[in-house]
Amino acid sequence: MPRPRGQVTPSSGSTRISARRQRDERAARRERVTIVAVTVVLTVAAVVVLAGLYVTQYRPPRAHVLSVGETDYQADEVARRASYEARFGDLPGGIGEAVPGTLSVLEEQTILLERAPAFVGAATDEDVTQWLREHLGFAPPEAPAPPPAADAGDTGDAADAGGDGGAADDGATGEGSLKEDPEEEAARFAVALADWLRHVDLPKDEYDLVVAAGILSDRLRDHFRTEIGETADQVRVSRIRLADRGGAEDVRALLLEGADFAELAEERSAEAEYAALGGDLGWLPFGSLSAIAQAAIAGLGPGSISEVVDTGLFFDVYLVAEREAARPLDPAQIEALIESRWDEWLLAQRAMVSVERDLSDGEERWILDQLVGSLSSGGGS
Repeated sequence: MPRPRGQVTPSSGSTRISARRQRDERAARRERVTIVAVTVVLTVAAVVVLAGLYVTQYRPPRAHVLSVGETDYQADEVARRASYEARFGDLPGGIGEAVPGTLSVLEEQTILLERAPAFVGAATDEDVTQWLREHLGFAPPEAPAPPPAADAGDTGDAADAGGDGGAADDGATGEGSLKEDPEEEAARFAVALADWLRHVDLPKDEYDLVVAAGILSDRLRDHFRTEIGETADQVRVSRIRLADRGGAEDVRALLLEGADFAELAEERSAEAEYAALGGDLGWLPFGSLSAIAQAAIAGLGPGSISEVVDTGLFFDVYLVAEREAARPLDPAQIEALIESRWDEWLLAQRAMVSVERDLSDGEERWILDQLVGSLSSGGGS
């Protein structure tokens, strides 16, 4: 019997319901897959962002970049010190050399703090505070005055002192009233110090180390000044400097034959400054000469010509004109000897201290960015 149009049999209805259910399930699966995919993408993006923040923001300031002896330095410490040195120090080179220059400053500071106390004593907290007080215009703390010694045998004077005691006390009180209360003075010092630390833009513990190293450096130089004294073995020498050994040997041969040293120096020496003076270097402390120059002229008397001295870059011939075992040193000579002793000391101490730089290109860029930002904003001014 033909079925009327539109009539639904039980079997066809269930088939449609099943198809609809399957479509719904597929849509639900697609939705779940989409949600999972979006979640994964967002998670990956979050990880990338966090990794970027770690690499660019969190890690650089905390990255270890320098070890000197027992002391470690992180990038943020180097960045702060670079800003300080750029504003108050004497960094060589331009901004591109600021980071390695600052590392060198920190190396020298740490060597001073660790090695100098064995030579000149430690820079104590009291020493640092005293330096800060003087630097900020505060008088040093006064030690209590000792009581006046009374003469036990002079009863009359003692009685007079006792009789005038009230007046003496009044005078002391009057004078004392002109002095600032210690608590008020301490409060003023604390404010001045806080202002200064904002100006230099360094935490107090870091600035204290700067001051302590400066104190030790000054003590070492004073120590060397005392050791050097006011007189020294000095020689008055002239020098002809040439670029090749053959030329130097020829000059020496001519000198030994009686040629005039000053004329040869003016004609042939590569040192224009001294050639015009006939090669005369003037009076020099013997200890200020290089080790190879000292060896070449150590046993020579006045009028003697040295062997050819190979400096590595040039070939020198010396004439010993005069020599004095205890000639007075002028101030410039003393300062030059102090600097020479300082360089020798630092080189020797550096050889005994482990120094390790662990600075990546990214960390150096981060430090430079902080430095430029600090200088652009005016630092702690």
